[in-house]
Amino acid sequence: MVPANQRQQQRQKKRGFTLAEMLVASTLLAIVMSAVYVSFNSALRVWRSGDRDAAAYQDSRVSMAIMSRELHSIIAGTEHMVRGTRNSLEFFAAVPPMDPDEADATRVLWIRYQMARSSGERGRTLQRTEAIVTGPLPLWEPGMPEPMSTPVRMGRRHSFDLATGLRDLEFTYLWVLPLPEDEVVQDPGPLEVHENREGWGLPQGVRIRLTMTDEFSERGHTPFQTMVVFRGVTTPFGEGVSGGPAGGTFQ
Repeated sequence: MVPANQRQQQRQKKRGFTLAEMLVASTLLAIVMSAVYVSFNSALRVWRSGDRDAAAYQDSRVSMAIMSRELHSIIAGTEHMVRGTRNSLEFFAAVPPMDPDEADATRVLWIRYQMARSSGERGRTLQRTEAIVTGPLPLWEPGMPEPMSTPVRMGRRHSFDLATGLRDLEFTYLWVLPLPEDEVVQDPGPLEVHENREGWGLPQGVRIRLTMTDEFSERGHTPFQTMVVFRGVTTPFGEGVSGGPAGGTFQ
């Protein structure tokens, strides 16, 4: 027979955890797992936000490059049809379309850039709209009679979102002021206008400023800026059709 004290030792060895021990262990495990989850979720949220902002910055830089290239491709003779406001700009250029069904060759396009509302939660978007020109353009050169306002035949319009998370889009049109020939005066620099009416012509430059929402910036946003200086034919200040920019209201 097994002695009584030996049977008692065997029963003690086979005994499991008590309910109190299980509750304490479960509570400690829940606390540890909650801390791990919060840390992991925070790190994942920061990574996703950083990745999204990096993509937005890359999109804004690419958009700047696309706008600069297309503005330098404005068709000669259509300068009088370049028109824009503070946050939109439209013109005619000879560039490949973004429409994948038509992107095999350079075409004559009507192009408009503007800030549009986004369907998501990332603010607004930089929207590019294009249409292939299917009819003749009313070309004009200085010295010719003022062109008639003839509608241009165009195909279907297609819109593309180039960048998301926009806080602001600003176009500034720069006109070089003529200096008196018989006076020695200090160059005042270009005149900055937030409007370019149809008929004013092509200014000497356009400044493009994109402001992107930035969660990591103290100001909550980050600006991107580029300057497009036209080296081809531009309209002298005050000498364009319809009176030129000198007849407009400056802001």
